[in-house]
Amino acid sequence: MSPFNEKSQNAAIAKLQDVGLMRGGCAAIQGVSIELYSGKILAVLGPNGSGKSSLLRRLAGLESKTQGLGTFSFTGEGELTSLPVAQRSRRVAHVASESAVDFPISVLESVALGAFSRSLSREEANQEAKAALESLSLSPLSERNLGTLSGGQMQAVALARAAVQDAKVLLLDEALSKMDVDRQQEVAAWLRGWVRSGPRSVVWVSHDLNLAAAHADRVLLLHRGGMVAEGEVSETLTEKNLAVLYPRGKFELELAGAEARPQIRFHRDQK
Repeated sequence: MSPFNEKSQNAAIAKLQDVGLMRGGCAAIQGVSIELYSGKILAVLGPNGSGKSSLLRRLAGLESKTQGLGTFSFTGEGELTSLPVAQRSRRVAHVASESAVDFPISVLESVALGAFSRSLSREEANQEAKAALESLSLSPLSERNLGTLSGGQMQAVALARAAVQDAKVLLLDEALSKMDVDRQQEVAAWLRGWVRSGPRSVVWVSHDLNLAAAHADRVLLLHRGGMVAEGEVSETLTEKNLAVLYPRGKFELELAGAEARPQIRFHRDQK
């Protein structure tokens, strides 16, 4: 995988300027202007229908160009859509919450496919796939048919495949949602280590406020397709901001741990 100069950590590697997405004449997401930083995880949080998945689909290029608004550009390279298709896959990787498998393929073969846009031999791709599987404690599943795995195992395998793809920006759409609680913590910790080991950034959509607060570096809060706030975790996950996102409840926040990360308790309003 790509060598990483620690001096480049915290540098902006990509920029979103007035990014949006139109659907049926309405804006599913609009006016998102932020920077993505090397070595950092950005958690995207908000209620259902706030535009989280729409934002990721726009960034991944999964929507028609005519529906996309604004620009998603990489430092020194320009707008993503101006790059050849092969180069785009080295800039952005997208992992959905689930994926259908309707043909026989082993876990190892599936993960090795992540190297499709890289100039690697089959042996080199397999070696990187084995290393990615080992890093996620998935080696015992290497020869299993991908279609026989559980939902949580499938998600972890998809992350291993994205690691082999080695794109600059990894887009995760509820990509840990089917895992057991302890496994979520393990994989989130792996994600923190992985993003810091190279010049790359992660954009992570999640509904789990505490999991995101524990592992993300920055937070983007969305509501009704627009930005509410974006910034450092402790500065952004405030009772005031959460009340905008979830007005039917009350929140209690407590800063905990050496990094003073917020722990959130939610109480539904009974009125």
